[in-house]
Amino acid sequence: MPFLAHREQEAGATQGLVTPEEVGDGVDVYCLECGDRMRPRGGSGEKARHFFHVESVGGNKGCSGLSGGGIGESEQHQVLKSLAVSGLRTRFEDENLSLCSSEVAVDVDDTSSSASVRRADALVEFEEKNQFFGEGVVVEVQYGNEAKNIPQVSQDYLAAGFSVMWAFEDDFTSDRFLLDRFERAFQQQDGTAFSPYSTEPNEIWEVFDPREWFEFSDGWQLEDPKPDCSHEFEHGRDEIECIRCSTEYRRHRGSQLAIYRENNDPMHRPEIVYVRVDDHVEKPEPDDGHPHVHSWRGGYESTKLRCGEFGCQAKKVDGKGEIVIEYTRKSAEELETREMKHCQHEWRRTGSGEECWKCGKEKPDDPYGQSW
Repeated sequence: MPFLAHREQEAGATQGLVTPEEVGDGVDVYCLECGDRMRPRGGSGEKARHFFHVESVGGNKGCSGLSGGGIGESEQHQVLKSLAVSGLRTRFEDENLSLCSSEVAVDVDDTSSSASVRRADALVEFEEKNQFFGEGVVVEVQYGNEAKNIPQVSQDYLAAGFSVMWAFEDDFTSDRFLLDRFERAFQQQDGTAFSPYSTEPNEIWEVFDPREWFEFSDGWQLEDPKPDCSHEFEHGRDEIECIRCSTEYRRHRGSQLAIYRENNDPMHRPEIVYVRVDDHVEKPEPDDGHPHVHSWRGGYESTKLRCGEFGCQAKKVDGKGEIVIEYTRKSAEELETREMKHCQHEWRRTGSGEECWKCGKEKPDDPYGQSW
């Protein structure tokens, strides 16, 4: 059965090639082998949609529909995508479908990926969300030198609500997509098929090792170099940094996983930090595999700050020689370092008021004219 044709009769060897899934019923195309008219048919039941020769009753038995030297790698990829579309239409013939086609752009702009669109080799989309398969199913055909990043692309499709199967040559015969292998891939969860029902997007990296798909340079790594530190991350000048141990953290652009780097700058020294946790207040523990990062809020040049991130009750007071972070019900204004408590203050004028040049304590408002 022919699965490739020229859209125009005088087209060159590889110009204007189309597959049956790209051509409507009754539309003439032209055979790569003999140049005669062909039209598409089928596409439901066991037979994949294919071309037939119009001028010969029952098809031109003497023409295979292929060019003399066979077809190239990219053309064969086209054929397999067409077979996948036919297979998906057959598999979901009892569903109400809003779309079943090849080369479909899927919007992944709202996912954590840096990509905004993924182009699916074959896609079926449901009018109503399927409990297992979600919004629809994507089949990505891995043929020849296909270089798509399987875990990253899978993560995007899952985040967009689609199931995805990665199909290889063994998942096809010369004229069909093997639906028994499609079913088995989702049932066995062998790393070639994922559905929103069984896999959360960030769980992809429990199946794949990110180090096999991405390069981590400049000292960045997946492992926390200071796992015994109870990190207090905040936004630094260049990187997010733990003010207790100087470990740097960022979200990896490709996988969206947490990565870390040890700060080995000999001129950089971590602060002296004291952390106090009230029995009734808990430190935030995100469940997405990323550490909590403080976003401090306060007045201009203020040494007393509070975290503005939702659910975090941390307050911070920044002294001359030490920092105190408290997870308590106290207000930021009530916080003091040990230096501040025992200092014989000497005040000096700053841009926002007065502070002690020894310990960094801000001079309190004194409506009664008392001397500090």
